[in-house]
Amino acid sequence: MLLVYVRMLLNAMISKVVMIIDANANRKKAFSLVELSIVIVIFSILATLALSLFLNDKSGRGVIETKNRIDQIYLAMGKFLVINGRLPCPSSLKLVRSDINYAVELGNPGECIYNGIYSIDNNLGSVNLLYGAVPAVSLGLPKNYANDAYGAKFVYVVDANHTRATSFPISGSDSFVTAASNDIISIVDNKSGSPITVTNDAIFAIVSYGLNKAGAFNFDVTAQNDRSSVTDEQNNDATSFNDADPIHTAIYDNTLVEASAQNEFDDILFYRTKSDLMKDFANIGAQIFNFCQPSTVGTINCIDYYSHNDSATTYSASWAAATSNQLAASTTECPAECLGGTKYSLRKCNEDGSWSAASIKCVTNP
Repeated sequence: MLLVYVRMLLNAMISKVVMIIDANANRKKAFSLVELSIVIVIFSILATLALSLFLNDKSGRGVIETKNRIDQIYLAMGKFLVINGRLPCPSSLKLVRSDINYAVELGNPGECIYNGIYSIDNNLGSVNLLYGAVPAVSLGLPKNYANDAYGAKFVYVVDANHTRATSFPISGSDSFVTAASNDIISIVDNKSGSPITVTNDAIFAIVSYGLNKAGAFNFDVTAQNDRSSVTDEQNNDATSFNDADPIHTAIYDNTLVEASAQNEFDDILFYRTKSDLMKDFANIGAQIFNFCQPSTVGTINCIDYYSHNDSATTYSASWAAATSNQLAASTTECPAECLGGTKYSLRKCNEDGSWSAASIKCVTNP
């Protein structure tokens, strides 16, 4: 509402200036000192209010609209995850809105190789990161959701391993279920001027480069805008784009800044860890993608678990990765001293991805 009143005032002042100029033109005289003074004062006020409008928009309608779009993108990503068992590949930053592949995920899941999607090329951070555009259309959203309220494409940074669905039984390449979910994307809060690490475990991030669009790709062009001179904004973009086949690379690292003490900073950052995803979308079934890491219990004591057996024999048992709520058999047999025969220990993988020790016992091969 404040912005509406400011714009009304601006229009009134502009009208007053026009009236003074028109009146003077009709008299065919030079401006009087009083008229010149009034015009100068009005232009000064106009300039001040215009600056106020600009600064206001850093936390005004553009920010609200941009954050609303990000919220819708995130909800769509949750649905995509539950249906496909993975996060989407990015779309290309090098396509314009009129292109048929604009805002569509591109490349094969787990690799996402395509012109305009960039792997990291500076030996910093995670070598599995990808830097591209939000695949809004593949998420079931309109094309314009691939860009922010300022007309620039959202940048989507994601760990490539989490764009690959998991095959069961679990084996082969890292996938959404099996890939490490820690030490991937670091998020820094620098609003105090002393950087504080919020998390090191984000598996994806969405970036809007804000009103100044420094370092962004506008929705209707293929080239990157001029980069910002602000260090914290430079941390959120990439440079030295290499479009040579077969692998497309750019220079960036795995640290993103969500808040800064630098006045020019207007980037909008959204991120989530794997744990966040599981909690946020548990109501639509995302918890099925929790899993227990391979595990070994080194000293299982027969007498502790099998009261009918007096033997004090201890043994070691190992388990492969298992999905949440799965009762998994060990990959090693129970020793004959415990119960004899070809039997295995069972252990439950809990819903939160932790192993339960209470359900260990020897059974025949399930």
